Formats: sequence, C-alpha cells, structure tokens
Amino acid sequence: MYRQPGKRVVLVSSAAVAVLVVAACNPESPQDRPDSIESLTGTEITEVLSGNTLTGAPSEQTPWSVHYKADGTEFGLYGADTDTGRWRVRDNQLCSNWDNWGEGERCFELQRDDSGTIMGVYDGEPEWSAVLETGDSRSLDPN
Repeated sequence: MYRQPGKRVVLVSSAAVAVLVVAACNPESPQDRPDSIESLTGTEITEVLSGNTLTGAPSEQTPWSVHYKADGTEFGLYGADTDTGRWRVRDNQLCSNWDNWGEGERCFELQRDDSGTIMGVYDGEPEWSAVLETGDSRSLDPN
C-alpha cells in the first residue's frame, strides 16, 4: 500500500462500517427514544382509565378509541365499527370483554413510556400503543 508522507492510514473493519450505516439510517435520534418504560399497577390502571379514553397511536393501522367508564363499561370504536363491553383490573392487568369483538375476555399489561404513550402487552409482546385523552373525548358513550 502506498502512503503519502504525513498522511495516516486508518483501517476500518466491515463490522464497524455496518454499525455506522445502521446508525445513520435510524431516523430516531437518542433524544426521541423513551428513557424508561414503567408497568402500571392495578390501582394506576384504574386511576388512569376511569372516565377517560385511549386512542390508538398514529402508528396503529386502523384508527381506534376506547372510552372507559368508572362503572366498568367500555365503549369502543375501531375504524367505523363500534362495540360495548366490560372492563376490569385483574392481577395488575387491564381486562376487556367486548359484546361482539373478540372471543371472551383478554387481559393486557399496561406500560407507559416517558412520552406518556401507553402500550398494551399481551403474553409478553407489545400488541398496541395509545395516547390517553381526558374524558369521553370521542363521544363514544351513547348515553
């Protein structure tokens, strides 16, 4: 290899180049990533959801919202489809049982990141993400 006087040759491994390329292609900067994710307790789930609405985060493919009444009734909107069901907290999880959607009760661990996004985790895998809106922000309660 020819080297000009006063010039240094720097050898870079292909692995280092791959790391730099991946880092450069990642549109999410470190300040955009949440520093921590916390699991909500049963008490926190009740306090956060009672009387409020979760709306699917923009990354969700089909728009959806659920309004949780303090009496355990829930009203949902998924695309143009609506349903009513019952919600409760069991073993630090949000459990929903819809009248028409799904096949019986499903329970989710709820996690919240620094930005306030709430994620529903089922069987250890994130299944949905949502933002919390105050009250019945989408007018889902027909009463």
